[in-house]
Amino acid sequence: MFIALIATLGIVFGFVPLFFVFPITILHIPVLVGAAILNIKSATIFGFTFGIISFMVSLTSPLVGPADLIFNNPMISVLPRILFGLSAGILFSLMNQTQKKVTYLGYGLMALLATILHTIYVLTMIWIFESANLIAIFNNLFQFIWVIISANGIIEAALAAVLVPVLVLALKQVPIIRQLQKNFQ
Repeated sequence: MFIALIATLGIVFGFVPLFFVFPITILHIPVLVGAAILNIKSATIFGFTFGIISFMVSLTSPLVGPADLIFNNPMISVLPRILFGLSAGILFSLMNQTQKKVTYLGYGLMALLATILHTIYVLTMIWIFESANLIAIFNNLFQFIWVIISANGIIEAALAAVLVPVLVLALKQVPIIRQLQKNFQ
């Protein structure tokens, strides 16, 4: 169910091309919800799916700008998303193990932290694999990275902090989700 949601969102409108350097993504939201409800292995698979969809969109989207082309490299589009899913799974798993009853605030903080890690992972891979190309395009790599952090990173983290707790707490009330959660624990 989560994999289908991630694929559908990614293909239809998972990357919103606003006025930013990179499109804003909402694909991290179902990855985070899945990490909060299921387990580390599932979250890692959801992160992998996010990465594959990101890679495929970068290869096929007609709205590709010069900066978007760096996501044609799976080390930038796929690997950070696998690490993101794994990290989110670990964070939510630790929280669920240490908290008797997790609140809106707890889910929000974990979603915020995991999304910040996602931004760090992607920017690290960009730095490692594409810094020379980006310097040629944008002249100043630090300014480019600051734009990504201040525009995309903050918006994506804020979205996660607000939406993930609402979705998780609502889904945990659905009987089939509770049964699924028991099966995956």
